[in-house]
Amino acid sequence: MHLSRLAVFALALLLIVDSAQAQVVGGAFVDRPELPESPAGVRTREFLELINTGDEAALRRFVDQALAPAFKGKSPAGEFLDFLQMVQHAHGWFEFKASRSYEKSPQPGAVVAITRTARSDRWLGVVIGVEPVEPHRITSLVINDARPPENLVDSSSLTRAQLATEMESYLSRLVKKDAFSGSVLISIGEEIVYAGAFGEADREKHIPNTLDTRFGLSSMGKMFTAIAIGQLAGAGRLAFDDKLSKYLDKDWLPANSSTNLTIRHLLSHMGGTGDFLGPLTNDKNRAKYLNVSDYKEFIAGQPLAFVPGTRFQYSNSGFILLGALIEKLTGKRYEDHVRTTIWEPAGMTGTACLRRDRPVQARAIGYYQEFEDSTAQWKSNASLVAAKGSPAGGCDSSVSDLHRFAVALRAGKLVKPEILAEMWKEQSLPNPVMRYGLGFILGGNDSDRVVGHGGSFPGAYGEFDILLDRNATVIVLSNGHGAGSAHSKARELLARLGRSEESPIKASNP
Repeated sequence: MHLSRLAVFALALLLIVDSAQAQVVGGAFVDRPELPESPAGVRTREFLELINTGDEAALRRFVDQALAPAFKGKSPAGEFLDFLQMVQHAHGWFEFKASRSYEKSPQPGAVVAITRTARSDRWLGVVIGVEPVEPHRITSLVINDARPPENLVDSSSLTRAQLATEMESYLSRLVKKDAFSGSVLISIGEEIVYAGAFGEADREKHIPNTLDTRFGLSSMGKMFTAIAIGQLAGAGRLAFDDKLSKYLDKDWLPANSSTNLTIRHLLSHMGGTGDFLGPLTNDKNRAKYLNVSDYKEFIAGQPLAFVPGTRFQYSNSGFILLGALIEKLTGKRYEDHVRTTIWEPAGMTGTACLRRDRPVQARAIGYYQEFEDSTAQWKSNASLVAAKGSPAGGCDSSVSDLHRFAVALRAGKLVKPEILAEMWKEQSLPNPVMRYGLGFILGGNDSDRVVGHGGSFPGAYGEFDILLDRNATVIVLSNGHGAGSAHSKARELLARLGRSEESPIKASNP
């Protein structure tokens, strides 16, 4: 097993599995009780049968024979097998419930199988596309959260106390199956209606997770970078549509970016600036990446993947550039600036960019699973990550601190409401991956808007949702399995909360 390459591949696919976009796609749909007898339906049935058997030899044949060459070429065959084993171990049996078709299909010809998983107790959609001609090999495979079939939705009303009881019971069941490790917080307004911590921050020393345990945030940290940029915009120090070259010297800029790459492009992942994670995970000297300037080698002079503004492509490198912009305008190190302008004003006393190569109290070790002779072993992610977080993510926080962040954000204490409203508008062109604003993932619909961000890296998973029209917040942090399951359940229970239990919206509500 090639761990560095596995880390990149797992990141790319698990980002889809645990995406805050969730629910496969929005819009009207029709569910049918059986899979179609189309080429994609046949491949989907074959995939579900194989993933449920867990037969390594059969899975290996599937990878060798059933994947189209272009799709299989995205990563070595062994890593596809590793990924499928990870999915099978994380979720257990995939029970088929319905075949779903959408009024506006994001992928014509693909089949969407709605399943309920045994181990993670989660609704997942398996979306498979195939070649148009025989042998109809698989050209795309996506697994993400799904809305349950309407006839299986529990619509009974809950009180806040009942919500807390059901959430506690659900998480306890996951923990018994070693399917969740982390912390969960649900609030209505400023009131915390549920908070719980499960599993171990350190499996070797058996140190339990608590509500104040700090977890790696992965990409959730992009919100801090975005808010820092929003503050500078509110102060008149920059404008979202300013060209990056107005502020950063040429030695920082990607190739051919001086004329058309803007701050808005970077915040919305529309800049084509690529991703440093691939090269970084292949670098044995991760300890040297401690400052924003250390990442310059991955960005400066690199060609843009496309003309800025013409496509959406998630870019960690773009947020490194935003961090460099913050340092240039403020004259402070990135971490020092966000501490004094975001974390301290919000009361986030435990949030920091902690060194990974040094012991730190009250911090969870991130764990991922490696398979040895088909047996899953928990491994520390220390060998996969940079030594410290960056403007693209990877700093550390707790559910308690992130709740304080949500309260301060909605109360208008961090950034001007008109700036925040602009950041919470959809910026990205329509795409099948996610709806994106400026540093925030968007979800829901016009009457049930959701803003926030997810994070996904081996051993560091999380979800942060502000449900604007429900005046609610859901925060999940995990150092192992289960963030997506906990997040989905919390959202499901909030949807059942009786209207009399919802608090009036008192905070600033862009």
